[in-house]
Amino acid sequence: MEPAVDRKAGIPEVIDKKNKGKSILNYQPWWFPNFSSKRTSARANFKRFDSVQHFSDHHYVLKGNASKQHSRTWAKKIQADWKILEKDLPETIFVRACESRMDLMRAVIVGAEGTPYHDGLFFFDIHFPDTYPSVPPMVHYHSGGLTINPNLYNSGHVCLSLLGTWYGNTRENWLPQESTMLQLLVSIQGLILNRKPYYNEPFVGTKWTPLGEPFSKGYTNAYIDGAPVGSIVKGTSQGGSMKFRTEVAVFMKTVVNEFVKLGVKELQDKLKPPPVIHTNTSR
Repeated sequence: MEPAVDRKAGIPEVIDKKNKGKSILNYQPWWFPNFSSKRTSARANFKRFDSVQHFSDHHYVLKGNASKQHSRTWAKKIQADWKILEKDLPETIFVRACESRMDLMRAVIVGAEGTPYHDGLFFFDIHFPDTYPSVPPMVHYHSGGLTINPNLYNSGHVCLSLLGTWYGNTRENWLPQESTMLQLLVSIQGLILNRKPYYNEPFVGTKWTPLGEPFSKGYTNAYIDGAPVGSIVKGTSQGGSMKFRTEVAVFMKTVVNEFVKLGVKELQDKLKPPPVIHTNTSR
């Protein structure tokens, strides 16, 4: 189910409840969540839209191959999507197209301020089928086996009318002559990763009522309480095992170095030595 998004969450109200729940059609580039100037400065050094040569770990890598022939309509639509994404992507969505496989794309959506997903990174693999844009693209969410939202299954399934994976009226569904990848990504951010994800549940009778608020709060708190597990950030009340945190800290050096190679600045100061595991050898 796709609820209206509260503007307090830092995301536009992309569904008009008074107008039969119409979804986004005319996006605006000022619909961006607010982030601190320091983080914005660091993010500005990293291209929001770019291309990579290969996607060997892409969920849909076996759906086709580089030599497969596609129609001119298919190619022109994807190229048009690329141009729109390059020009209008908000600062909280990052996209990489694939040079060797035009049918593949990957997106990272940053959780908006004011939502339980604030500053979280959510990865989506995208595949453009042969009949695109007559049909919507296929989208897979990298869940890690976890369920964090009623519309994002632990199997990777994304529930959204724009994808044809949920019920919706004509204007909420994919429209070949109007719908774009930018619209789709902003819809995922605004309609799914919103301030009160509990209300994404279909057929919730107490939706947006005082009776429903305790359930909504409980759902949100359950996610927030679970999010810090495995965190290596100082001051967190929870965490994974010391072994897990040590391995993550070591891996972070590799991740930061790769981002620096891509031109991201202000990250070197984030590198810290991993925590030391103290083993008690006394018997």
